[in-house]
Amino acid sequence: MSNEIEAIKKDILESGFSLELEISRLLRSRGWRVQNSVYYMDWDAGRAREIDVIGTRGGQVFAADGSGDFLLFHYNLIIECKKDDGKPWVFFFSSEPEPRLKFEHKRYPSIAGLYRYSFLETREKNIKHHYFTVRRKSRSHRVAFRDQTNTPIHQAIDAVIKATVFRTESDSHLKRPPQGGPPIWAVIWLCYPVIVFDGHLYECTIVDDEPNLKSVGYLQHLAEHQSRKEMGALGFETFPIDVVQSNHLDKFLDMIEQEHAELMAEIADNFGLVRKMADQPTKA
Repeated sequence: MSNEIEAIKKDILESGFSLELEISRLLRSRGWRVQNSVYYMDWDAGRAREIDVIGTRGGQVFAADGSGDFLLFHYNLIIECKKDDGKPWVFFFSSEPEPRLKFEHKRYPSIAGLYRYSFLETREKNIKHHYFTVRRKSRSHRVAFRDQTNTPIHQAIDAVIKATVFRTESDSHLKRPPQGGPPIWAVIWLCYPVIVFDGHLYECTIVDDEPNLKSVGYLQHLAEHQSRKEMGALGFETFPIDVVQSNHLDKFLDMIEQEHAELMAEIADNFGLVRKMADQPTKA
């Protein structure tokens, strides 16, 4: 019996489940709402799968005119956890910075048809959004010392993209309170794919045919992923993905929480503009 228990313990540790629990505990301690093992639809396999953790941080912005209108604004971190198997992760960067990135994830609107992301785009310079401030982004990757077919990086990228799309579409609806309650005229869900890796993470640039490696705690990777037919013409979409070394997660959350607060303040300061945009047709 004791041998079986020890074997089970080892299996749990190797599976990465303990990392999932650690991340969940950290998020809750910082005031995030946490969901574990959340189902999403894998459109390639045609069946449901699970994403490890979804962390949600939300807030309300009230209209200053006393109308009772208010906006719900939520951040959702769609997190896949990967445990170190003794093989480092390497992401490759160009020596030149990437062109300025748009809000690629808005390709799948999550705004109940009432809010336009153009508000965020027109306020880019006022908002220190991490998709804009991190200029160098990876375009390719490899797991060192192993065959590159269906690596843990491939698996994690596939999972977070599909779970992000599924979550965004599932939450794309207008919530109304019971009769007599204040009208909720806009619900905004921003969903961000995140991979947390408990292992050695490196960025690499090639200079004069020589790899230059640097150990890092955080990076952004741009993943090209094929669209589904129901999303429009078949093609490839670009998804920015946050890749975070587990020991760096606190610092990453500091950045995300500050960003969320700044966006909330920006919306509050421009509520009239938000309402005006809400009266216009929403662009997909």
